[in-house]
Amino acid sequence: MHSGEPVASNTVASELIISDLDENADSEVMLDVLAEWVTGSREAAHEYLSDHRTGGGSTLIARIGESIAGLITIRWTSNNPDFAARNVPLIQQLLVLPRFRRMGVASVLLDAAEQLAAQRGRTTIGVTVGVFDQYGPAQRLYAQRGYLPDGRGACRARDPLTEGQQITVDHSLIIWLTKDLRAIHTPRPAEDTPSAPARLLVRHRRERDLETIVNLAFESLSWHAETFPDVRPAPSTESLASAYQQLEDSTKSYFRVAEIDGEVVGFLSASIQPPTTSGIEALDDPSVYIGDIVVTASVRRRGIARALLTDLDGWATDHGCHVIRLNMHAGNAPAQHLYERLGFHPTWITFRKSDV
Repeated sequence: MHSGEPVASNTVASELIISDLDENADSEVMLDVLAEWVTGSREAAHEYLSDHRTGGGSTLIARIGESIAGLITIRWTSNNPDFAARNVPLIQQLLVLPRFRRMGVASVLLDAAEQLAAQRGRTTIGVTVGVFDQYGPAQRLYAQRGYLPDGRGACRARDPLTEGQQITVDHSLIIWLTKDLRAIHTPRPAEDTPSAPARLLVRHRRERDLETIVNLAFESLSWHAETFPDVRPAPSTESLASAYQQLEDSTKSYFRVAEIDGEVVGFLSASIQPPTTSGIEALDDPSVYIGDIVVTASVRRRGIARALLTDLDGWATDHGCHVIRLNMHAGNAPAQHLYERLGFHPTWITFRKSDV
């Protein structure tokens, strides 16, 4: 797996669509991409895709507009005997083309691959990652997503290294990782039932999105008010419309929506906050504060919040901010687990005593 090249800053994707490889429509373009970035030749690229016809492999493609932005390939029977014996598929290749890096493409591809493996009844998925500095970003990404070493230490391909062994550090020096997929709740289709392409779009908000944004915010605020007794009742939709009408993308604020198949199903708003000049919290540089992150209940656990937060990561970096902050209710355990998996950690905690 060769996905650890240092990532470069880029603009936010205006369109991000994940779909299965269609050999008839995609083969020539895919052969060119594979030959340039993976296999070194079109002949080797043909061989690379040969098991797709018999169901031994699957490739998902990320497109931004008409361009291929990246791909992820799964081998359903790993060349690692231990993985094969335990029915653990292997993510053999995760590639994001250089001009599309820092746009959340890798995270969305991983979401789609993990979802596909879970749909096929697999409870674990595996991947390998290199050990030298070029693979640092990939190592961090996998750790944030819950991938754990398989316990054999560093390996030369499939063979574990031993104490005192002298080696050359190159791309074949890897660590094997696995992730438990049992937390991914998804209906399992029949093996021969083709799944509809996942079409996820993270984009700038538009004026026509306002009504949907207001309805999503009202749904979220109503749930909080019904679930937690110390939360105010949801304001009226008219008040929300007035508030969200004023929020827009700028050099100091972020507002994106997430679409599935053309329907807005979530949004995230945030803004750049200046360094703190008083109090004891140490924030010497500008930071990004998340005001709202909302995903409608019917499509949760499909990687939408993760895609929005990953997109925000790139925006924050592009604007010179290296800290992202948010507040959440202490009782919202699912949200807390998501944030922790994405690298957030608790700092200040508010205690409350009632009935005094």
